[in-house]
Amino acid sequence: MSNTELREEIAQLRAEINDHREWTDGVYSVLIDLLPFLLRGDPVMAEQLGKRWRQVAERYDFITGSGLPDENDEPPERMELRKMLYRTLVVAGSWPGQTHG
Repeated sequence: MSNTELREEIAQLRAEINDHREWTDGVYSVLIDLLPFLLRGDPVMAEQLGKRWRQVAERYDFITGSGLPDENDEPPERMELRKMLYRTLVVAGSWPGQTHG
């Protein structure tokens, strides 16, 4: 493979990565727009989901801070979106009965 071909392939891969990043940012935006309405409309779901996502956020913090593997063998990359959504919605006051934390 020539340097030119390699550079073209790298440029194509970077473009694909950027496309995927934009897509995932869009999914995050949709969830941030939608979840507050769903949580207010179904307090039971909000309580169950909040508890589960709070635990995920705590596990994420632990494994990324300690470098130890997750007790459930879940990779941090799979946990990160739930952690981000949970914390964003806590700050926004979207979890019924929950305060910042």
